Amino acid sequence: MRRILLAICFVLTATAAAQATQTYIKQDSNSLQRKTIYDPTNYSQVQRNLAQASDKTFWQRVIDRFRTPLFDNDPNNKFHLNGSVGIGYTSETGVLFTAKAVGIYDKEINGPLDFPSTISIAANISVTGFYAINIAGNNYFTDGKNRLSYGVDLSSLPIRFWGLGYEAADVNPRAEYTKKYHQAKVRYMRHVADKLWVGANLDFRYGYGGELNELAIGYLTEAGQHIREAASAGVGLVAEYDSRDRKINTTRGVYFSLLTEMRPKMLSDIDDNLWHITAVADMFCPIWQGGVLAVDLYGDLWSSATPWVFWPAIGGDYRMRGYYFGRYTDRKMLSAQAEVRQHIYGPLSCCVWGGAASLFSSHILFDFSELLPNGGLGLRIDIGKSGRLRIDYGFGRNSNGLIININEAF
Repeated sequence: MRRILLAICFVLTATAAAQATQTYIKQDSNSLQRKTIYDPTNYSQVQRNLAQASDKTFWQRVIDRFRTPLFDNDPNNKFHLNGSVGIGYTSETGVLFTAKAVGIYDKEINGPLDFPSTISIAANISVTGFYAINIAGNNYFTDGKNRLSYGVDLSSLPIRFWGLGYEAADVNPRAEYTKKYHQAKVRYMRHVADKLWVGANLDFRYGYGGELNELAIGYLTEAGQHIREAASAGVGLVAEYDSRDRKINTTRGVYFSLLTEMRPKMLSDIDDNLWHITAVADMFCPIWQGGVLAVDLYGDLWSSATPWVFWPAIGGDYRMRGYYFGRYTDRKMLSAQAEVRQHIYGPLSCCVWGGAASLFSSHILFDFSELLPNGGLGLRIDIGKSGRLRIDYGFGRNSNGLIININEAF
């Protein structure tokens, strides 16, 4: 009998545990009360929900991939290598596949601007046949007041073509050709005052217009341009003033650069001496919490004898976004843009910008009525050490376009 009673107690205890019950005994002066409370919680489902909530979304996995460095660097090394890969898009190139590696060295010799010596290699290739390779570097010498900069650019872009000059872009039917542009430059700079550098610049450029169809050849003939390729070397003087807090994704400071150069015919295959001026003036200023006002003024001026393969053009990733690059092209270009950048939450930011530009063949032919307007909206996503993903949609006169790239336009 005793064994039977023990078996009955065991069964009752197991049943109570399976039903996840909790029993409380309350004793007062009059009676002994037993109260059983049943817990309806499905703990298995709770565990599954917690596991599902902890899983990362697709976009979280994409951002984490950008944030993860490609190289594992020993902090004791003097040379650090960082890399990134990604996808971009512009109207001219279509979908882009990008890769970049940046080496940082001599971190104890940062120079007066507190920027370390760097070397970088970047490559872009698209489904349309576009490719671009860039090698660049800045090397500070022992005292930090002398800097040697260098860069090599190789690119090929199948591009639409409406002719040369302001009016041609508005009235001509579209043609096509392949624009090849190669450049190599070396610049030696000396720090002479607070944030101010001056120096000399040596530059070589090669431009080639290939695969021109009959319509494109007719546009060149009409504009008096009979060559399809040109090579030229130039020597010049350059000055820079830089008080930015950082070179990428700047929040405050001023940057000014002025380059003047001569390109003598003895250093080129062109029958004339050329001159060239490039000027950049950027200003960055916090305007409220999380907000930054950024202003960019730019000028690219070539002499009248310059062949068309070197002429500046409106559009692209950085200035006059939304215009098709190369539709408006001439010997001289001036542009201005102002952008308000606002942090939203976490890694998200946005921006809105407006601007204008003008192209003309001579300063006496500058016409305010031919100013081209520009504006747009953008979204930014912080991707850690790889920088900031930039998604812009720009608008212009009878023009618009989407741009996906890394870091701010200027």
